[in-house]
Amino acid sequence: MARNARPKASVSLAFCNGKSRLDSKVSLKRSWCVPLVGKFIFWIVVFFLVLLALRMLSAHKSKREAREAEEERAERDRKSGRDSTPTDDNMIRCASCGVYIPKRSSVLGKLGATCGNASCERLKG
Repeated sequence: MARNARPKASVSLAFCNGKSRLDSKVSLKRSWCVPLVGKFIFWIVVFFLVLLALRMLSAHKSKREAREAEEERAERDRKSGRDSTPTDDNMIRCASCGVYIPKRSSVLGKLGATCGNASCERLKG
């Protein structure tokens, strides 16, 4: 044996692409195989991109179904003669029973705006 030959202090075995290679570094740290870690990160990124694409397709499909349902409801309302446009009428609270009613259908009384319902009249007194 030669005098200047370095003794192998530690030999670590690293696996890259299914092949093993001897790493004759003197350090005690285990070396990471960059191609293996790179492939692992690549497949994680691909997995999350596929999940993102599926989520976007699902959201698009649900929005389309909601839009179609709204169009069907509007067509049904138009055929039946109902008005499906929302009114800009403010809601107020009945002074005697506490029920919220449209302002245009309220009846002014001694206590304020009331609903004019028979049971509400009995509660007043």
